[in-house]
Amino acid sequence: MSPQAAPATVIKKDPFEDMVVDDDQTYVVTPIITDQTNIPVASEIPARYSVGWTKYVMDQFDKSELQDNNPTCDGTRRLFHILIGPIIAREVTIVQVPDIGNGGRATVKCRISYIDKNDGYTKVVEDVADCWKGNTEQPYCIHPTATASTMAEGRALRKGLGLGVLLREEKTRVDNLTAQEASIELDSNNGITDAQKIVIKNAIKNQGLSLERTLAYFEDKKLVSSAQLESLSSEEARTLIQEINRFGKDPKSNGVATPEELILTVAEKTNTKSKKK
Repeated sequence: MSPQAAPATVIKKDPFEDMVVDDDQTYVVTPIITDQTNIPVASEIPARYSVGWTKYVMDQFDKSELQDNNPTCDGTRRLFHILIGPIIAREVTIVQVPDIGNGGRATVKCRISYIDKNDGYTKVVEDVADCWKGNTEQPYCIHPTATASTMAEGRALRKGLGLGVLLREEKTRVDNLTAQEASIELDSNNGITDAQKIVIKNAIKNQGLSLERTLAYFEDKKLVSSAQLESLSSEEARTLIQEINRFGKDPKSNGVATPEELILTVAEKTNTKSKKK
């Protein structure tokens, strides 16, 4: 029998008091709204994390929320809200993007803040997950960062819920491609990955920089071999991401000032918005 998870640590009473995001991390904070219907009668609920807790929780899933008796992340989130308490925020941190240097793995951490319905305190629970061709089935491994995000959220929800059953998103790959074959396949193509392109473009966009001038800037510094994104190697893309993420941060945290020549002008920003329309 799988061991039951221990209750999360109490953080504070006020759910919005002193909520701080680490300067060295990039968080995407998403409020969660979950259905509150079909709340079980209190007398029918066993003690949280007791011997019969997992069986009780499993009985609360709808059939559509189970695949081969493994709950989905969406279903687990719904029950978390009903049985544990309302989720007030979800913070997702990309620990690493897939590239040739890390074997094509995407690693993501998810931190969930919620109000415990038992005592009204704000608490947090978090976990990490990685995704690559050697541990995730098709077609989900095609989007490793997004899949790792869902897996990390599911693991955090399962931990907070005290559910001793793997979620559907946590199950390993089921096709015939082995981890060794996946590594060989990855090694055969060491160019920049689609995931790295997305991360680079988003990082540059979020900082209000020019993609062309930023690439040329790092080419002049000999950190990349080309000012064309498509021509970069996976290793160069990894270096580029690290360098861009240093812009605008405190030197004490290995940050550097953002070069003014890379920042988009007002005219360029206006032109960009016009193209979107």
